[in-house]
Amino acid sequence: MKFSQFDSTTKEPQKTNAEVADRIQPKKPKKQHKVVTVGTDWCGYTRKQVDLLKEHCSQEGSKIDYDYINPEKLTDPEVAKSLRAFPTSFCCNVDEDSVECAIQQHKKGKSHVGMRDAKDLERMCSSE
Repeated sequence: MKFSQFDSTTKEPQKTNAEVADRIQPKKPKKQHKVVTVGTDWCGYTRKQVDLLKEHCSQEGSKIDYDYINPEKLTDPEVAKSLRAFPTSFCCNVDEDSVECAIQQHKKGKSHVGMRDAKDLERMCSSE
């Protein structure tokens, strides 16, 4: 706060732009979950899933983030071979490594196979 400048009507110190912005626009809550989608660039459903997630996650009020990885990046070849369909999505914490999380979630049987609505994936991830 700048004490050298006073509002002439109230004799109160003027607020800085940052202080006013904090009151007008509440800070966005930090996202805790992300959807990790494993798929290939040649798969039309994977491309559509990623586009839906990108659009949904950029909207105000979205509770999730997303990440997209190709199956070649999976460091466990057994997991990469055992994926039944593309896209396959996994719910992870935002701070987890996407590849490691996808491998662990797949081994636990916690995968969401096929195209899903972004809001449905958000609900699934928020409830896990």
